[in-house]
Amino acid sequence: MRDLLSFIIKRFIMLIPILVGVSLITFLLTNIIPGDPAQMLAGEKATKEEVEALRKKLGLNDPIYIQYGRYLNKLLHLDLGYSLFKHKPVIEEITQRFMATLELTTFAMLFAFTVGVVLGVISATKRNSAFDHIARIWATLGISTPIFWLGVMLQLIFSLYLGWFPFSARMGVFTKLNKFTGLLILDSLIARNIPALLDVIKHLTLPVITLGMVQTTLISRITRSSMLEVLSQDYIRTARSKGLAERIVVFKHALKNALIPVVTVGGLNFAKLLGGAVLTETVYAWPGLGQYLWFSITYRDFPAVQGCVLTYAVIFVFINLVIDILYMYIDPRIKY
Repeated sequence: MRDLLSFIIKRFIMLIPILVGVSLITFLLTNIIPGDPAQMLAGEKATKEEVEALRKKLGLNDPIYIQYGRYLNKLLHLDLGYSLFKHKPVIEEITQRFMATLELTTFAMLFAFTVGVVLGVISATKRNSAFDHIARIWATLGISTPIFWLGVMLQLIFSLYLGWFPFSARMGVFTKLNKFTGLLILDSLIARNIPALLDVIKHLTLPVITLGMVQTTLISRITRSSMLEVLSQDYIRTARSKGLAERIVVFKHALKNALIPVVTVGGLNFAKLLGGAVLTETVYAWPGLGQYLWFSITYRDFPAVQGCVLTYAVIFVFINLVIDILYMYIDPRIKY
């Protein structure tokens, strides 16, 4: 336990220079992007005097190092600044939208891990069978399919033509639900609001399938490759020679040792998606972090862009920490 605590503390200490570096790079990049945020904020009909007054008010005329120093001082007080267009604290916007992204990404990865691992295990145990060939073809098609195209096709088939699922948004306009956490499924369970729960699930289904499909195919391929390698090891042959049931050999001995690359890739992709599933959120009008980042870049909302990128950096480091801890539980031979 002491080793684990020391490991976590070291990782959080490492987070400080990472965040400083990310903040510096992001700050410099946002300032060299073509376009004047003051001009966009003031509008096309604004005079030069009005734009210049706005630039002075926002501190955009100050030297770059003064602007960065002011930005760092705000970060030390957990202040990500104010959105130039939303006119709200950036941290408030990110918190609200992150919960929407977290809900979508969590269920998408649960779907991907469940289906992907099962398909990968079956393909590995039935190597070169008809099922294996079909699963491999399906995995190739799944990885090659653009997410935005898949989302639009699912909308056309299941929303427009069949009418089984809603077209977009997180829940219906007339659905009443008190939001405690921002995770609508959890909120509906806390409130014991079954109609709201069913409505939220219906709205979540198509985005989860769209976002999880590529991850499912990727995880199934990695699981298959890792399982094939493990199943050829001597200790697997020994376990079979002892007369152990095939399901025990596969799920207790082989699968556990094959999970490390699956957890690595799945965890890193989970972190990437938490940073914003831009295409999926745009297609389904999902009010998440990815859509917010896209909007902020489009309208040169510098504080919002910087806040989103810093949030992404923190998420990535945290998920990497969780993955490293999971390694020890999967394989006790791995030390901190």
